[in-house]
Amino acid sequence: MVAVSDLIPERCAGLAKACRCAKTYPSLEELVKDDRIEAVFVATDAPSHARHCIEVLKHGKHVASAVPAVFGSIEQADQLFEAVKKSGLKYMMFETSCFHEDLHAMREIYKAAAGRARLFRREYYHYMEEPIPSYKDWRVGLPPQWYPTHSNAYCLV
Repeated sequence: MVAVSDLIPERCAGLAKACRCAKTYPSLEELVKDDRIEAVFVATDAPSHARHCIEVLKHGKHVASAVPAVFGSIEQADQLFEAVKKSGLKYMMFETSCFHEDLHAMREIYKAAAGRARLFRREYYHYMEEPIPSYKDWRVGLPPQWYPTHSNAYCLV
């Protein structure tokens, strides 16, 4: 771990401590200028993922993001895809829950049927009585399937 960044200084200090990292930056825009950094993990608000990943790629660094890669814009998906192709660098979206027991079981059933799925149905509603605090409240009032993660994202791949 070379460096960490957060817009909120106290949170940045806490992140640096948790990561045992001495170098901090007040923004992603500053962090990407550090030539010692080869790759960046973008764990910002979902609406900023594509923009931030494109910024990282423009500075010649591999990049990974938390889910989702893009948020409500097919144009952003195209822009991110083009940025990856143009840079020749690696992009990866990190899903935080890919090894659930039920998912492994379904994969085994799928493999046993020689890859012939007959019907696959999944639903997910990320309801919370108290929304998780988020930057500019991006998590509040999401349309269905703008954040298809932890449950049905696996079906869509």
